[in-house]
Amino acid sequence: MRKKRIIRILIIIFTAAIGYAVFDSIFPKAGPITYPTQKSTLKIMLGKNDNYFIDTDLSNYDVFVQYMSSAKPTRRKSVNDAPNVETYYTLSFETTTTEFRYYIYNDGLQIYIEKPYEGIYRVDPELYYFISEYYGLNISS
Repeated sequence: MRKKRIIRILIIIFTAAIGYAVFDSIFPKAGPITYPTQKSTLKIMLGKNDNYFIDTDLSNYDVFVQYMSSAKPTRRKSVNDAPNVETYYTLSFETTTTEFRYYIYNDGLQIYIEKPYEGIYRVDPELYYFISEYYGLNISS
């Protein structure tokens, strides 16, 4: 009796492991989020819904990267040039060779940062509030 029980438990564990492997291959998580180095960053800009861009102080680089580096990858795919939500903020790092563009938005109860065609990540809500406050204070200037 005990032997059958152990065999059943092993079968359940084996089936669950195979199921997870199949699920993970069909719905993979995004890779680690990428961003430029501080040394290569020439300008950081913020926009709301891709309008009214403002330059930010380069000293904010550390704040943005701190939040971005702790972002958690999701299994959601980024398949558009911009997120399909009503309100979002655009964070853009310009370097000598390219532009790194990210979208930060509130989708219900979670705050996400999206790098188009690369991935969608869960991020600390403080990033969204920091950006919205900074943008709001500086747009009227």
